[in-house]
Amino acid sequence: MSRAAITLPGIIEALDNEPVKAQLRAIGERVRDIVAAGIDMARSEGTLASLLDAHAVAVKVLEAESAGYFRHVSGGEALKAALACAPGCTFCCYLYVEVTPLEAVALWHALRDDRYAAQRQAIAAAAPRVVGLGPEPRRAARLPCPLLANGQCTAYETRPFACRGLYSTSAQACEAVLATPLGLPLPAIRSPAVPRALAAVLGVGINAALGDAGLQNRTLELVAALDTLERTPAAAARWFKGEAISPQRRESP
Repeated sequence: MSRAAITLPGIIEALDNEPVKAQLRAIGERVRDIVAAGIDMARSEGTLASLLDAHAVAVKVLEAESAGYFRHVSGGEALKAALACAPGCTFCCYLYVEVTPLEAVALWHALRDDRYAAQRQAIAAAAPRVVGLGPEPRRAARLPCPLLANGQCTAYETRPFACRGLYSTSAQACEAVLATPLGLPLPAIRSPAVPRALAAVLGVGINAALGDAGLQNRTLELVAALDTLERTPAAAARWFKGEAISPQRRESP
């Protein structure tokens, strides 16, 4: 059955560079095929395992493409060396993060391990304060991601694509963004565009595959999605049967 080509995010579609857009679209379609195969296999097996495997392959695609960008673009190695991102630099961990439903399910599944009991408790504690906040109110509230502990992401290997694609050459600029009062213009941050574009395109490819299969494919706020999946463990299986993951604002206990 024929399917429509993926639609690039507006900021990428606006680029005046057709070869770059074609390459990004091809990467998105490749990820779409990977996830589609995972969905088919998971449905035939009656478990989410193959779909979670497909997510892991998509992560490898993003990591390989990002590494290739820094390795092959002119000045890429120098740009990579100039990045301020390092353990202990956590300013971006206070920002609003959107994930595809597949990313949410994959991260929730990883956090079910006994090693992450503290993280699950942190998600439950953070949700009443975070759920319902948009990007700017969330930034201004300066509420850390509940997966942040001791200056590091405790779910680094399964972190969202949005987190993987965000880099900065200045920790001071990131700090200034976080400190800017609500309603005021945000300082500029020098951030390599290609890794962010790759992360966005992978999300588009994943959501296209989910939509092709009749599954919910709208992005979700990270903490709200994880809290919903943890409080309703059957939600992941229901999502794979066509229901929606529907975070709800809730009061503090």
